[in-house]
Amino acid sequence: LYSMQGTEVIPPYFDYISKIMHGLAVAKKGTLFGIVDDKGTWIEFPQYSKIQIINNSYWILYNTEILQLYDVQKRNKIYLPYAQVSYEGRDLFSVRNNNGNSGLIDASGRIILPLIYDYIR
Repeated sequence: LYSMQGTEVIPPYFDYISKIMHGLAVAKKGTLFGIVDDKGTWIEFPQYSKIQIINNSYWILYNTEILQLYDVQKRNKIYLPYAQVSYEGRDLFSVRNNNGNSGLIDASGRIILPLIYDYIR
């Protein structure tokens, strides 16, 4: 990873690295993804099958059947006991459980709309 001035920031150790957001980046080593700081130090070791970058503030971490929401600015994660998660804007996420019911949560995981709906949009 190189700076805009062309100097090396992180040596070529990773198979993939995203752009740096709030001092963090998504990195891939082998078949797994993790999170590194702007020095290339692992913050979350590679253990995720996928990390979905929602925006500069939120990422979704996938580890087999477990979903976690990672707050990039606060550098914390919360467990999401749902089958699917989609960002709806304004720090709100639509969620769907294994029964197909949908609801709405905020970035702290607090339920805004209960999981009783067929579809949220």
